[in-house]
Amino acid sequence: MMQPTPAPSSAPGSPSREIANEDVTEPQESMTYPAPPQNVGSAPFAVLAGLFDKLQSERKPERRRKLLDAWFTHWREEKGYDLYPVLRLILPQACTPVLTIETIQ
Repeated sequence: MMQPTPAPSSAPGSPSREIANEDVTEPQESMTYPAPPQNVGSAPFAVLAGLFDKLQSERKPERRRKLLDAWFTHWREEKGYDLYPVLRLILPQACTPVLTIETIQ
């Protein structure tokens, strides 16, 4: 014969259900977001192409990882923390929408 399913219980030290429900229903109007990072300039495409040439000729994964790490560290120190301009050059297909007949109509 099957036993009835026991009622759910809380883990020791977890907040009670009343407290948890109050936190969820409160509006979070006081939450503010920091300003987006601002870059000083942009890397020339030739510099990025040079990185790709080095990566293409290098076969060891650890060395490739070090090259990428050094390049992005240099970018953050010299240009800023916003990687969007570089990622648009590295992954152009991710930034351009694909137009199909269904999206045009």
